[in-house]
Order: sequence, then structure tokens, then C-alpha cells
Amino acid sequence: MTGGSGLDPYYDKDPPKLSKNNGESKPEREIYEETEDMIPKTYKDSVRPKRIEIVPSDSPYHKTKKVYSYDCEHCGTEIVTSTRKKHKHALCDKDCQFEWQKYGKPPSKLSPEGRKSLSRKTRERWEDPEHRAKRLKAHVKAVKSPEYRAKMSRIQKEVSSRPEWKEKQSRAHKGKKRPPEVGRKVSAAKMGHPVSEETRRKLSEAMSGDKHPQWKGGISSKT
Repeated sequence: MTGGSGLDPYYDKDPPKLSKNNGESKPEREIYEETEDMIPKTYKDSVRPKRIEIVPSDSPYHKTKKVYSYDCEHCGTEIVTSTRKKHKHALCDKDCQFEWQKYGKPPSKLSPEGRKSLSRKTRERWEDPEHRAKRLKAHVKAVKSPEYRAKMSRIQKEVSSRPEWKEKQSRAHKGKKRPPEVGRKVSAAKMGHPVSEETRRKLSEAMSGDKHPQWKGGISSKT
């Protein structure tokens, strides 16, 4: 549909003709040229597709359909969909959305007054005991699900294995000294904490041999 001007004429035209390519018949993809006045009002503020193509449709009601192509703003993968995106950003999936919001999101365009207003409203909302209990219940339910835990584990492993992330963490922690009172608090919190034999065995296996940070290829300092 166009911006309220009736049916899109491309839905009533004949589908692209078949052309032989390497001995196989494949439909030709026709590029759809879209001007600014043809964009529906619903999508005026949404991300623009890099390419729109007309392809044969499997629907019995239309001969052709539009296929929209986008580039993921996080990983650069091409996204091909038959549904136009209403959002301002094109992202592959929930994983890209999570990492983009955490690491690659551009700075906020809110004014200082707008940020203060948003911060004040957020604090007021979280001061409501009913709202806090509702969000806490939803968070605990999500965290306890095996799917969520497996997904977060996979994302954290992928992020922590990146050289740029390791370099960033290294720069952030270099030169920082832990205050004495922090060390005393950590020591007091861990005192009296029971450690099972299974946990001791796992820790020993994780730090044995070449897994130890001071491993020198089997060369002992005593020899």
C-alpha cells in the first residue's frame, strides 16, 4: 500500500519472467524505485531499506510481492524480509540488539532537561513497591529459565573472547588499587564459607598443568 492513494500498482502487474541461469530457471528480481512521497506515513521515521525488489509471490491473491533488504547496524549482515521494518534501526536478532544496545548504541540525542526528566520519572517509578515487586518477579523468572541462562552464557563467552574487549578491560583496570577497607570486607564476607570436596576438585583441575597462569612448560623452579 502507498500513502493512502489506493492499491500499489506493483501488486497487480505480471511477475518477472523466468530466465535461464546455469541450466536452471530462476525468476528475475526487479528493482523497485521508491520516492519520498511514496513512503507510507507509518514508515516515515523508520529505517530506510537499502534495496526493494519485486519478486513472484506464492500468494493466490497477488502475482508479485516486495522484498526489503537491510544491513544490520551491529554485525553488517544483510537482512532480507518481506515485511518492512517500522523501527529506526535494523538489527538481525535479539543477540545483535542486546550487544548493540550495550556496546554500539550511539549517544542519546535527548537534551539535558530531557535526560533529567527521564531520570526523575524512572526513580519515581522504581520507588513504587508494587512496580519493584513486579519487575523483580519477572527478572527472577527469566533468570531461572535454562534458555535464558544458556543464551547469556553464550553471549558473555563471545564478548569476553574478543581482543578489543580484553584490551578495554585491561586499560580500565590498570593502575587501580583496591582500598584496604574493600579488601577487609571481601575477606570477612568469604570467611566461614564452606567449600565442598567436589568444588575443590573442580578448582584443582581448572588450575592444574598448563591451565595455571604461571605454567612454564613443565619446568620446575626446584630443578
